[in-house]
Amino acid sequence: KTNNPSLSPSGKFFFGSALFYGLLVFPVLAFFAFMVYRKKYMEENANESLVRSRKANSMARKRLAQAKKYLNEKKSEPLHEELSKALWGYISHKLSITVSDLSKETIAEKLKQKSVDESSIQKLIALLDHCEFIRYAPSVGSSEMDVTYEKSIEVSADREQQLKTVGKNKLKTSAV
Repeated sequence: KTNNPSLSPSGKFFFGSALFYGLLVFPVLAFFAFMVYRKKYMEENANESLVRSRKANSMARKRLAQAKKYLNEKKSEPLHEELSKALWGYISHKLSITVSDLSKETIAEKLKQKSVDESSIQKLIALLDHCEFIRYAPSVGSSEMDVTYEKSIEVSADREQQLKTVGKNKLKTSAV
């Protein structure tokens, strides 16, 4: 042989090394970590009203994106229908109001309970009335469609911000 042999010191085996024991214990630790994560996930998703409330914003965004497509296509009736569904659905999910109990009076009452400004409530009710009126009224100009869409975005953002603020204030007062 003309090259140097590669020799390993005696007593150095993979079996019994720190890496061996680490790889042996890792699956057990991973299993327990997975079980803790799964339990937490199941607890978070057990309360249906909380899940609906968390998903309300994303559902409203999807409907508003569809409404934007109708706005670009200058389709008035489908636009106002989507805006109406987005607003009603968002409110229903966010405030945990069942569809059978969903009315403007119920919405106003629930929002007052959550300490939302009266002006914001009135804007929301006016927007809902406007969308319903436009859906069933003949011929609406494209400028009015733009205004309605922008109002719905503004009212949605305002309502979301106020509900978040109210939620944070409740957490602060309950912690004290």
